[in-house]
Amino acid sequence: MFHIDFRCEPYSANIVFYTDCSPMDFKKHVEKSYEGVTIDSEKGDAGCINSFAPVSENESIRYFIWVRLCEDIAVLVHECIHLAYRVLEDRGIKISQENDEVLAYYHGYLFKTLWNEMTIHTDKKAKRKAKKGGK
Repeated sequence: MFHIDFRCEPYSANIVFYTDCSPMDFKKHVEKSYEGVTIDSEKGDAGCINSFAPVSENESIRYFIWVRLCEDIAVLVHECIHLAYRVLEDRGIKISQENDEVLAYYHGYLFKTLWNEMTIHTDKKAKRKAKKGGK
């Protein structure tokens, strides 16, 4: 299991990203680590979930994004569009043809950020595996 918890600008979104774990492990870890958060799904390959569990006095939404396999770029792209849309909508930005560039740029930014983290994790995992003799 790999996860990161970070604040993503420019919309000050609190994002928690999980990959390389089963749906049950994702659910257990989130519910244990983040008070007041419950995960409904225990199956599937990915998910993007808004949580209204308090983060701080000024921010009450935390966004969870989970991709089962860290190599699954298509699923990450898919979940990042959900994430970008939800963050923007929660900040009062309604997406339309007249302003869809904000969604496109934010989606690209989120994808690049999370893909970089997944790549770093995958590289470290491969190095650990190589040290153990490929087992």
